[in-house]
Amino acid sequence: MPLLEVLTPNEQKLFDAPPRFQFYEDRQNYFKLDEKLDAIVADLRGITNKIAFIVQLGYFKATGRFFSPKSFHKKDLKFVATNLGSPIKELNIADYTLSSLDRHKDLILEYLGYTKFDQKIFIQEIERLANKYTRPKQILLAIIETFKKLKIELPSYHMFAESITSQYNQIENDLLAKITVQLTEEQKQKINDLLPVNNEKNYKRSLLTELKTVKQSLKPKDIKFNIHNFIKIKSLYNTFEELITTLNLSKEATNYYAIWVFKARTAQLAQFSNIYKRTLHIISFIDFQYSSSQDFLVDILLRSAQNTINSIKQLQKDHDFEKREARNNSTKLLIEYSNKSRNILAEIEKIINSPILSDKTKVKNVRALFAENKQEFDKLYAGQFEQLQKDVELAIKGQDYFDFMEKLSVKLQLRVSDLIKQLVFNPKNSDQNLIAAIDYYKAIDGKIDNKAPTTFLKSDALAYLYDNTGNIKTSLYKALLFINIAEAIKSGNLNLVHSYRYLSIDEYLIDQQRWEQDKKILLQRAGMLELLDFKKLIKKYKQLVNDNFNLTNKNILNNQNVHIKFKEDGSFVVKTPAVDKLDFTKISTLFEQTQYTPIIQVLEAINNATKFIDSFKHYTIKHHKEKPIDSIFFAGILALGCNIGIRKIANTSIGINESTLITACNWYFSLDNINAANNQIIHLINSLALPNMFIKQKYLLHTSGDGKKIIVNADSLNANLSFKYGGNSQCASIYTFIDERQILFHSLVFSSSEREAGYVIDGLLCNEEIKSDIFSTDTHGFTEVVFAIIELLGISFAPRIKKPQEQLLYSFEDRKYYSDQEYKILPHRKINEKIINENWDQILRLMVTIKLKETTASQILKRLSSYASEHALHKALKEFGRIVKTGFLLTYFDDVTLRQMIQKQLNKVELANKFSAAIFFANNQEFSQSSKEDQEIAANCKRLIQNAIILWNYLYLSKMLVECKDPIKKDHIINIIVNGSILCWSHFNLLGEYDFSEKLANKKNYFDLEQILELKVA
Repeated sequence: MPLLEVLTPNEQKLFDAPPRFQFYEDRQNYFKLDEKLDAIVADLRGITNKIAFIVQLGYFKATGRFFSPKSFHKKDLKFVATNLGSPIKELNIADYTLSSLDRHKDLILEYLGYTKFDQKIFIQEIERLANKYTRPKQILLAIIETFKKLKIELPSYHMFAESITSQYNQIENDLLAKITVQLTEEQKQKINDLLPVNNEKNYKRSLLTELKTVKQSLKPKDIKFNIHNFIKIKSLYNTFEELITTLNLSKEATNYYAIWVFKARTAQLAQFSNIYKRTLHIISFIDFQYSSSQDFLVDILLRSAQNTINSIKQLQKDHDFEKREARNNSTKLLIEYSNKSRNILAEIEKIINSPILSDKTKVKNVRALFAENKQEFDKLYAGQFEQLQKDVELAIKGQDYFDFMEKLSVKLQLRVSDLIKQLVFNPKNSDQNLIAAIDYYKAIDGKIDNKAPTTFLKSDALAYLYDNTGNIKTSLYKALLFINIAEAIKSGNLNLVHSYRYLSIDEYLIDQQRWEQDKKILLQRAGMLELLDFKKLIKKYKQLVNDNFNLTNKNILNNQNVHIKFKEDGSFVVKTPAVDKLDFTKISTLFEQTQYTPIIQVLEAINNATKFIDSFKHYTIKHHKEKPIDSIFFAGILALGCNIGIRKIANTSIGINESTLITACNWYFSLDNINAANNQIIHLINSLALPNMFIKQKYLLHTSGDGKKIIVNADSLNANLSFKYGGNSQCASIYTFIDERQILFHSLVFSSSEREAGYVIDGLLCNEEIKSDIFSTDTHGFTEVVFAIIELLGISFAPRIKKPQEQLLYSFEDRKYYSDQEYKILPHRKINEKIINENWDQILRLMVTIKLKETTASQILKRLSSYASEHALHKALKEFGRIVKTGFLLTYFDDVTLRQMIQKQLNKVELANKFSAAIFFANNQEFSQSSKEDQEIAANCKRLIQNAIILWNYLYLSKMLVECKDPIKKDHIINIIVNGSILCWSHFNLLGEYDFSEKLANKKNYFDLEQILELKVA
């Protein structure tokens, strides 16, 4: 069996070769000597040994690997020789013996605190990652990162490739062996029944093809189709449950085989020569569909229940509006009655207090006054007050809410009655009252009687549940049951047994037993070992918060903070002067001579420079067939990234075969591949000097993110109504991440009804090329929990806060840090340190889960933040976040430069959104994709085109600076660049006919990378 291609041939060469340092500063950093090193080098014999040792040490610092002395770069040898004051001609690398090399390796490992390559840990890590069906390249990258944190020497590429290939083969062989032993004849027949009949006379659509289909609309007929399919899936799951349990596939492995089934034509499965391999794919598909279909059904339930609640509220508003005139008349009547009553009371008071009337006369006069007005009162107000009283009581008790719920119940039942009967809830971690009601509902097939459980209902609902005869109102009961189920799922009080998105929070975290056993190793792998000592950590934050209060208060008292203004009532406002806008017009003039470069030419030029098309791997890990030509991938990227559509671009372009393009997009255009291609481009941008001109603080990279609503014109459970942006249309949100060099380093898509805050963390953790030091977002992009998590990830969180004075401050109330006057300036509450301390271990467990990417942060936070009675972990995170947020706010109040810096960075996201609209120009800039994954593939193809344009612009401007020999003109060009934006696209031709034909393709190298990489700018 051939070795898997873990890296491309070009990447393999780079991996096994010493690193190439482009800049003098890099060599100075990696080859510098300290006092301890000076002593080690002094003990080495001969100049060759000294130079070779220092170079090997520098390479090891950079890569964690040792290299053959024959591969050492001459520039590095010369640099070290010069530093040692020795002529390079005295160096003879042939004199550097193997015994010296081995001895030097030991010295380097000891000096850096590393251990020698550990075969056992290496294989364990490969096995762990391969069992999750991690792509081979990602396994290599993950092990490199882990070994660096554990300080273990890395092996050669060949050992990686050999071990990864061996592990993958072993995993699949073990799985097939288990299936061979356990597969029954009945199960074989079930597999065959799913496949098409190879008989021309008896052709029909295969059952497997039907089971792949999920309809994402809320139409009753489409919901029934989904339920009908799920019942079949459920039956199949029950048939294969024992075998699925025996195989014990990881979630990732199950998804790998299942998605292969989704992508493949059913005939491809039928052609498998190995029945057991076919079985492995199909039962993985069944397992996957059993969980994901329940997630879809829950999505339908949640949407249907929410739509019902929204309709009830709208009916209440309409009803209230209709009653307004009657209510106004009743109010006028009540005022009139009140005025007359007061007049009568005044007359009575006058009679009672009369000094000349006897008591008998007083009684007589009062009775006369009463009789005189009673008839008039009865005539004017009889019956009207009773109706007014009834209306008021109904409004107070909310009876109209339940009346409308009962009226809308049938519509809700049509969508979810049968759905509820199919979902499998977990009684171990769910609300027992609801579980009892659901079980009863299933047992009597939805035919509600007076024995139906009601303990899950609140008292206000119970008051209206029964009719005048004492019987349960069936329609109202069902609506209440369904809405309570939906609310309990959202709040985490009701969880599924088999699901990807609706499990209990504990099931998303690293297993508790594994956590207890391997806590320190896991923390070390996550780079979080220093967080283990809570007492030491909280002491640091106490000092930080107290110092910030002290400084901010002093600057207010001394009138040094001129942008904070206090009002008479003690409240205050914080103003931020407007920032200067960047001059985009001048930088555009630098591109005028390019004369509308065709977008295909841009993609080709950037691929020549980065080989990003190499990142498009076939979905099958062991795939060895020939890959389509580059132009097919360019066409696919433009079809999805410009929103043109695959079929349309194939039928309106030159040189593209529709069938080939559809096949390539199906098997090669995965989210992982497109993100990897983006990272290839970003990697080269990172290597250039020019982008660093945009970094305001050296060694601190400022990044930001923001969301943009986009209409979805297909039925999609990943979209919601957003009247502000889409009117009556459904919308999704594209959340884009950008750094201060204007690199677009990630994109996410989620429903417009979801809060952006949880997705912020996903974007910060997903990218290997961009490591944020400071991250900014708008007001809607932060919560106190997000403040906590981002801080523990080692990133400074600096959101823009529209009304900072309305944010609560918290302190430890340590009075020794403040005078009485200073202490009272900014109001604050006390931090609950106890709850953080009590839950610190679980906070660390959550952080390691996120950092090691066992589960996405958005998934965990979505479940955690929805709990009705706040989860202790959520409370603790929130409390810790308050400490971090307070520290930030105090600086935010005090530092106008920080506020302006945040504003400038967020302006770049807004410009990126305009850039995005220019690229995603077709079909009204609306998503036509239904699924979240397909939407994200389109969004990230768009980002790929944007990053290709950004890199092209950087390369073009770098080339201009390389070729410019006039220092004054060069400084002028640099000044234009740094005061503008690289996000320029008017000099590219994005529209028109696309020509992908080989004869028209320009294969020249557009940019001299070697020259450009040598460019230095101040």
